[in-house]
Amino acid sequence: MIKNKKISILTSLYNCENFLQDYFNALIKIEGKEQIEVLLLHNAPKEKELAIITQNLPLFDFVRHIIIPERETLYRTWNRGVLLSEGEYITVWNVDDVRFPRSVLQQAQALDENPQAAIAYGDIWFADQYGVCGTVKNNSPVYNSATQKCFLKEYHISCFQMWRKSIHQTIGYYDEQLQCIADFDFQIRAALHFPFVKTDEILGIYLAKGAHKISFNGQQLLEYNVVYTRYGIYRNLNFFLLPQSNRKYQCNRMLFFNEWHEFTEKISSNIFNIVGGLVIATFSSLFVLFKQIVKKQLLRNKIIKNLKINQRQKKIRDLEWSVIQDVLKKINGNFLDVGTGTGYAMYQAEKMGFNVYGIEPYLNEDGVSDPELVHIVDKIQQACAENIPFSDRFFQIVYASHSLEHFQDIHKGLVEMKRVLDDEGLAIVVVPTGFMAFINLISQYIFQTHRRIARFFFKETTLKNFRHIFVPNAHGTQNVTVAGEIMDFRVKKWEKLIESYFRVEQILLPCLYPYPDFPQFFPYIRNTKVSSSVIFICSKI
Repeated sequence: MIKNKKISILTSLYNCENFLQDYFNALIKIEGKEQIEVLLLHNAPKEKELAIITQNLPLFDFVRHIIIPERETLYRTWNRGVLLSEGEYITVWNVDDVRFPRSVLQQAQALDENPQAAIAYGDIWFADQYGVCGTVKNNSPVYNSATQKCFLKEYHISCFQMWRKSIHQTIGYYDEQLQCIADFDFQIRAALHFPFVKTDEILGIYLAKGAHKISFNGQQLLEYNVVYTRYGIYRNLNFFLLPQSNRKYQCNRMLFFNEWHEFTEKISSNIFNIVGGLVIATFSSLFVLFKQIVKKQLLRNKIIKNLKINQRQKKIRDLEWSVIQDVLKKINGNFLDVGTGTGYAMYQAEKMGFNVYGIEPYLNEDGVSDPELVHIVDKIQQACAENIPFSDRFFQIVYASHSLEHFQDIHKGLVEMKRVLDDEGLAIVVVPTGFMAFINLISQYIFQTHRRIARFFFKETTLKNFRHIFVPNAHGTQNVTVAGEIMDFRVKKWEKLIESYFRVEQILLPCLYPYPDFPQFFPYIRNTKVSSSVIFICSKI
């Protein structure tokens, strides 16, 4: 056992393989190792985690590896570490955060120089990626008589707090019934009895985002309600969560080492502060409820809108497919859908007996959604038209529906489509027409202009947004604006382009239909002269 160590670092480990080696890399840079012991409190260890630790432990004679067979809560693990620690001072270092080399000594020195202070804390950087220093600093207030009340209402001691082990005799331990914010509760109890001290330098980097974070489990708001109720911080209460938080947690009792202890401490407050706090809490709770209702309604509207768009796209794709079915019935073999989206055309071709293949650069982003496509997804490869991952002349049908205008390099994409097409096969290319571009432009003027005006005045007053009010962005990648696509999407222009690589055998105009992303302001019109899309049936030159 490690003896005569001044500082104990508690590191709780669980499901930590992705961070472990980087943690050891940071630990080896920490200054003052001769004064430090590290307790690796390892919950439900996995083989790969154990292998990394076994490989690194010989380099760290001040590290103790303590295995906890079953997973327990973070604060139960911290309490366990407190009992096992040998140091006069205790601090925490989560495995997904990064301490700067001098941070531990800085905090210990601050406690040495301020013997009345119970906790040493400091500022930290917030980061969205592990170890990458962010641009946001927490800027905690300096503890003094004027700011003391701040520490009774808000959390300020960061993820790298260091405290005297002796204070546990006065304030107890971390409340183990709380899974997210027991350190906030611990801070308030400490602030009721002792002063704090802030270090001058930044202590490290906190990983603020990640699905592995405990704070992402949805319980944080309930636990804040518990703490606010416990200490009489009424102005911050959410009344609508009170029944749920009271059912799940015990405000007047705390859990230490699986034993319940009565809680009696309160922040002193007069009747005016209590009444004022309750009034503020009432209005803030109503405001939160209003925001939630609005958010749910916006989400509901978005879901309904997406369902409608999907229905319209499915209707259009079925209509276009019905036009080419007679052509496809004369051929069998391998079918390639270039820019397949969700694979809806592959599904249709499979029903006709083809061996189907598909490529898509952005998987699961665009296309018709349908429960029948579940088995098709496995047949889609992530690839772009400019580099089709199949051998020469492999396909009897090469199909591209509303994808040609999105190619990064149309000419290279057509060359690739020609390369993989069998000498006796057919290329079927479906593209939007100038009529479709015009309908898109009119639809955006009708249904989007008011939003763009609001964005210009209230969000981003830029020349780009001002131009966007009158000249909407293009649908495809080859033009800047929708207006330019009215000319570029003309049938004759598409025909001239495609004839450079294939022999156009037939041109089909399926239907004139509204733009699917917007409300449908005219019915579908079958016409042999005008159409929203055009289908080119091509053979190999």
